[in-house]
Amino acid sequence: MPEFIHRRWHGLHMILAFVLLAVLTVLLYFYHWMYLLFGGAAIVGLAIYAWYAEKSFREDFIGYVAKLTYRIRRAGDQVVQRTPVGMVLYNEEMVVVWHNPFSGELLRMANFIGAPLLDVLPVLAGKLEADGSHTITWRHRVLQVDVYAKERLLFITDITEMTALKERYEAERVAIGIVHIDNLEEVTQGMDEKNHTLLLAEVTRTITDWAATYGMFIRRLATDKFLVVTDVAHLAKLQEDRFQILDRVRELTIRQPIPFTLSIGFGAGGPSIPETGQMASSSLEIALGRGGDQAAVRIGEKLTFYGGKSNAVEKRTRVRARVVSHALRNLILESDQVLIVGHKFPDLDAIGSAIGVWKMVTWNEKRGYIVLDESNPGIDKLVNLIQDDETLASALIAPDEAYYLCTPRTLVVMVDNHRPSMAIEPRLLQMTRRVVVIDHHRRSDEMVEEPLLLYIEPYASSTSELVTELLQYQSGDARLNRLEATALLSGIILDTNHFHFRTGVRTFEAASYLRRHGAEPEICLQLMKEDLHQFLRRMELLRETELLPAGMAVAAGSETREYEQLLIAQTADSLLALDGVKASFVIARRPDGLINVSARSWGDVNVQVIMEQLGGGGHLTNAAAQLSETTVAAVREKLRHVLAEYAAQAMKGEDGK
Repeated sequence: MPEFIHRRWHGLHMILAFVLLAVLTVLLYFYHWMYLLFGGAAIVGLAIYAWYAEKSFREDFIGYVAKLTYRIRRAGDQVVQRTPVGMVLYNEEMVVVWHNPFSGELLRMANFIGAPLLDVLPVLAGKLEADGSHTITWRHRVLQVDVYAKERLLFITDITEMTALKERYEAERVAIGIVHIDNLEEVTQGMDEKNHTLLLAEVTRTITDWAATYGMFIRRLATDKFLVVTDVAHLAKLQEDRFQILDRVRELTIRQPIPFTLSIGFGAGGPSIPETGQMASSSLEIALGRGGDQAAVRIGEKLTFYGGKSNAVEKRTRVRARVVSHALRNLILESDQVLIVGHKFPDLDAIGSAIGVWKMVTWNEKRGYIVLDESNPGIDKLVNLIQDDETLASALIAPDEAYYLCTPRTLVVMVDNHRPSMAIEPRLLQMTRRVVVIDHHRRSDEMVEEPLLLYIEPYASSTSELVTELLQYQSGDARLNRLEATALLSGIILDTNHFHFRTGVRTFEAASYLRRHGAEPEICLQLMKEDLHQFLRRMELLRETELLPAGMAVAAGSETREYEQLLIAQTADSLLALDGVKASFVIARRPDGLINVSARSWGDVNVQVIMEQLGGGGHLTNAAAQLSETTVAAVREKLRHVLAEYAAQAMKGEDGK
């Protein structure tokens, strides 16, 4: 019997009770000796009764415990035998020594006692050394195996139905999409009403047929916009087919001077329907910001792009430029100062556009500074000219000084870049929420959070072109000086490769405005000239060119040599000029230790999508990426893999037409 129960009968309370009785009996003796006799007899009788009662309780208690133990053991045996969880015991030699009947049913083996455990479940190899839970697939069943290594015990649960239910739940989650016709106004401009209606009806029918083919609900929201509702399973089919509707609509109107293109934004995996709809809207916004003619799909936190085979159509209206210019002027006037930030390793476009924004600030009689960490060969000549201009030179400040000057009322203007990680001084974006972004690169999934003003126009040749347009709508008769106009023009010339790429009517209008303000094309050419040493180094890179299938050319520098970013970009331009090359890629190490990849194409290959696979971005015909903590050989091998995947997807798309 347990000690705590034994104390109930022979504890201190019982001893005290008998002592008290004995004391009372002795006291009664003083009255009469017979009281002592009767009291003593009563105490003895009570003691004997207590002893027999305790003995009887002990026997009953032991019998009850034995019966309860039997019932529990029997119930435990029944649980072990009948529970729908497999139990397997094995020894140190990994041999099964016991298992319950359900294990045999689960593994479809009547009796495997004595068999090596890894012969029974070979998928557990390497998973038995430590405690843990593992999900395995065994004979078309999904099993959860809980390992208790110290006890050498396995619990096996069949979760096939639960897994199927979970997959069905995920597949049937709502996906919301928005389809937008990018250039309805541009395509139909000048058309008569009949042809306009017929063409739009044909495009609408193609879109609705596409939705019906994939089992999606579709409703028109506006003349150029449709709402699509489906589920994740059908969205996966769209992704597998890589949104062929983009090619179908473009080819349907290919005979038009400007063919129709679509931008599609999908959202799925949101915690609620409204948030999923918001994800679709933001995906469409990103697709449009990247130039249109593509689909952006956000599932949870993952953003994927499809399409993007055509250049952005140049906008024919200056309304937005005027509105942005006036909005930027108001933001400048409301700020205590303006800090203008370009991207790391700035080029002539970044410096030229920064000078243009700085000029806008001075016109509005506010203090403005251009943040520049250090010069590089691509901008050395321009920086030398700036140093000769006392006013402009005083506007150049280092990143640490900018960080010290920044206040919550400071306006930070990012030019030629919209990715915080690429900014010269990302800390400024944490110091103030007053941020403006002006950029011409196609929008990536990394973006400044909640900028006050966002002006991303992928159709533009350069950020210098955008800033030049904004300058024209500032009030007053102020003019640019010769150096400021030349800096802006050099940015345009650099990014268009002397007006050969992404050059539209607005590009020449901006160049004409700058020329009227004294821009010197001859100085622009001088700024971009390379010396004999640079020329020989470029030839050194070109010697290592490898021609890949589908017109891809890849050149890579030596692991031990360093090349300036401008030189790498110029080598990519030179490589693209070779006959039969549709896209060129140049890989080399920069002086800061990063591996730079510059990519160029004639438009048949979307180098922006390729560079995004390496963590970079850019345009359809002009893109780049910077990688750290790697080697030139490793990047070259990774690029080959990405190019092979791109070629395979392009081939699949051609076969699916």
